[in-house]
Amino acid sequence: MSPNNYTARQQAVDGIDTVQLADAARIVELEIAPGVGNMAYKWNVGGRNYLYFPYPGVGAFARAPRLCGVPFLAPWANRLDSDAYWANGKRYLLNANLGNLRRDGNQKPIHGVLGFSKEWKLVEAKADNTSAWSTSRHSETSPTDTPNAAKSGRCWLRSRPTCAVGSAT
Repeated sequence: MSPNNYTARQQAVDGIDTVQLADAARIVELEIAPGVGNMAYKWNVGGRNYLYFPYPGVGAFARAPRLCGVPFLAPWANRLDSDAYWANGKRYLLNANLGNLRRDGNQKPIHGVLGFSKEWKLVEAKADNTSAWSTSRHSETSPTDTPNAAKSGRCWLRSRPTCAVGSAT
């Protein structure tokens, strides 16, 4: 495979900083908006987007974000039974007054607090002859910060896109 098949580009789309990871050999592109919850919002394969994205563009999404694309669900995914969660033997209380807590139809906290955070910053976007990747980091001083919250996220584009999260050290 040619080293030029994979690319990682930083670009502004609709005035929003984005990252595009691409594999020219397989005609695949993954687009991520780090400043809008570090969300992957477009996964084009052969020119067709396979992600649910009900917006005309990423600018409209940034102005009124809601769950779509591939959201960053941290520090928990799915629902909690109360306004707290446990990690590594410690209970973390959630502060609904911060305005970053989403609730389901039963008023249960759902899908973490980092999903629409503007505190994500791109650390790197690179490609080599086997893959393309981007790494973003969440602000260490954010009010959503806890010792066990995911503070970094990385997406790779290989023969299949992969995303991973981890704690910053």
